[in-house]
Formats: sequence, C-alpha cells, structure tokens
Amino acid sequence: MGADVTGPARPVFVVGSPRSGTTLLAGLMNLLPGVGISKETLFVPYLYERSVEAIGPANIGRLTSLVAAVNTYLGPAHWREPATVDGVLAYWQEGGVPGYAGLVRYVWSLDGPTDGPTDGPTDGQAVAFPGDQTPTYVLALPLLERLFPDAYYVHLVRDPRDVVASVLPLRFGAKSAGVAASDWNEHIGAWLAAERWLPVDRRHELRYEDLVTDPVGALQALGAFIGVEAPDPLPAGGGGPGVGAFLAADPHGLAALDRHHRRLARPIDDSSVGRHRQDLSPRNRELVESITYAGLVAYGYDVGDFRPSPVFREDALGLTRDRMVDLGRRAIQSTSRRLKR
Repeated sequence: MGADVTGPARPVFVVGSPRSGTTLLAGLMNLLPGVGISKETLFVPYLYERSVEAIGPANIGRLTSLVAAVNTYLGPAHWREPATVDGVLAYWQEGGVPGYAGLVRYVWSLDGPTDGPTDGPTDGQAVAFPGDQTPTYVLALPLLERLFPDAYYVHLVRDPRDVVASVLPLRFGAKSAGVAASDWNEHIGAWLAAERWLPVDRRHELRYEDLVTDPVGALQALGAFIGVEAPDPLPAGGGGPGVGAFLAADPHGLAALDRHHRRLARPIDDSSVGRHRQDLSPRNRELVESITYAGLVAYGYDVGDFRPSPVFREDALGLTRDRMVDLGRRAIQSTSRRLKR
C-alpha cells in the first residue's frame, strides 16, 4: 500500500540498536522510488513536551528557542543547513502539517532528498516517504506513533555480540561489554513490546546478517512493504545477486564525515558478520551471551549451551563492577576530549 503523494507524505522510521546497520539500511531504502530518509535528527523525543505538540505561529518566542535547541542536535550530525524560524513558519503555512510534527517534517526537508513542505519532486520523483534513521528512536515508538499515526517502522536487528564488538572502540556509547549488551537488550525489548500494539502492516523487521548477505532481496522486500518496486536494474557494484551486488548507498556522504561510517563507501559484504570472534575476549563474549541469551535465541543466532543471566545468578557485584568500569572509561574519554579542545 503506497502513500498518497498529493497529501502529507507518509513517514518511515528506521530503528534498532546503535551499530546494528541502520545507516546502511536507510541508505539502501533511499534507492527506492519516492523514499527520502534524512540523516539522524536525534532531537525528537528529547525536545518534545506536551506544551509544544500544538505549537504554532502565535508562539513565536517558544518556537525561537525550540529551533535553537534543534540546531544543537543537527550541527554535530553534519546537517547541511540549520533550521530557521522563518523556514518552520513557511513549512507550516504551505504544507498544512501543524505543530511539533510539522516542525520535524520541516527538518527532514532540510536534508534532501525531501524537497519542500509537500515533499515535492526531486530528480523527477515525488518524495512520498520521508523519514528518519535515528536508531535509538526504537525507545520512543509510542511518541512517534502519537506524532505520526500513519508511519511505517523498519527494525533492524544484529547479533548482539557483533554490536558490542562494534560499540566498544567508538568515541561514544558504552565502554564495557556488559553495559553495551544491556543496552542491546533494552532496544530489542522496546521493539518486541511495540509488536504487541503496532499494526503488522506498518512494521517490518529484518536481520543485519540477511541484509548484507542478500541486499537485493532485502531491498525488494522493503519496497513491497511500503508498496513500491525496487529500481531495475539496481546500481552495479560487482558480484552476483547476493553479496556485493551493488554499492552501499551513502546519499548523505557520511563515509567521508565519520570514521564509524567508513564502510558505507565500500561494496556491501558480510565480512563484519561474526566479528566478535576476533574482537571480543572470551570473557566478554561469554558475558554478552549471558546477558543477551534470550534475544540470541529469539532471533535464531547460534549461541550454544544455555548461559544464565547475571541477574538470574544474582551477580550484583559483577553487574555493579561493569557499570563502574563503564562510568570510569566514559569519564576518562570525556576529560580527554575537553583537554584536546
């Protein structure tokens, strides 16, 4: 079922745990006709209050401070241009989408390929499906549903051992394996809870491992989900109909902006699947498996013998130690960044 491009465009949110491949997935979805998913907005649940849900032109002072706050999120995320009060007012007037939800839609329009209040033509193609690829919005699905009651949601899940192996070297995020594993549990739990109330025809889930093994098939399935056909032929990247069939789409040039997005400049392959075998110590791998065991089983990952959770074992000392290690490493890293500035 496709969107009516004569009215407000139908949003698509790509969500999941951080480092699960949501940026890659969103880039691929932008190959679908009519899809224009922006970079991460980051601000939607953090700046939302009931008092701004119906914000309008009469609240110019509140709008001015809200736009300034939005820009503190967009700048570090490499948005091409900042939001402006005049831009929001024009969007509300021309687009007919009021309030906080309209402000969010306006921000999407700043990042292309969405183009203007009615999501008008870009390269000859109307943008019927603008959206957002902030993975942690999986923790705010009830709010997104309140603001965008017709939205589509695509959830990407990745082996938590590989997620943890990818998170630990970053300059942001968890600094201990146990905390990173617990974060994965929280994100997965939020999605599984949403499956109890989100209509099945507006949610789609896939595994990262399946995406990188058969990106063509994944893209075709995603197109069928929102009611459009994948382009034929797809952009060539060498290889057969599965691995490396086409280059990873990077419409926002993130590979050149962030070290942790460098893989977007390479052909899609499954070389990062199972990276935990080399990148995690045996102790950390066992810890992650014990914390995420239920999720590993639920999503069909090979985990071997049952590993009781630290909670099950009432290992309060171990859990506390892991949190303290995480806090200490974050503090050291934060101090190092301040000294460099």
